[in-house]
Amino acid sequence: MANERARNADPFDLALGQRLKGLRTAAGVSVKTLAELIGVSWQQVSKYEKGIDRLRVSILVRIAKALKQPLAAFVEEGLGEGTPALPHYSIREMRDLQAAWSKMPQELRRDVLRLLRTITEGGGT
Repeated sequence: MANERARNADPFDLALGQRLKGLRTAAGVSVKTLAELIGVSWQQVSKYEKGIDRLRVSILVRIAKALKQPLAAFVEEGLGEGTPALPHYSIREMRDLQAAWSKMPQELRRDVLRLLRTITEGGGT
């Protein structure tokens, strides 16, 4: 029954589940620990990650808080059929980047952002 539901799952639910699993593993949090933090069974977390059961917004908010992620990390533009899994960015790297960014003067932030855009758009190769 669960395998049949997984096969028939909505592509959005599957992508959201993959994103949840990616963020959870990147944070170094086990299924069991996440389940305890959000007040559900580990089996339920597994069903969310496989797209078998749909995530309610209230649960998604609890998950985001438990993983110390913004809610937007789970539902970025393009999430759905054909969307690749979320890259496994290190939570530590993202926090370090955010801390460094917040210490920069505004003018330097603009320059760094321009440089990053140039590099990522192929102008810096």
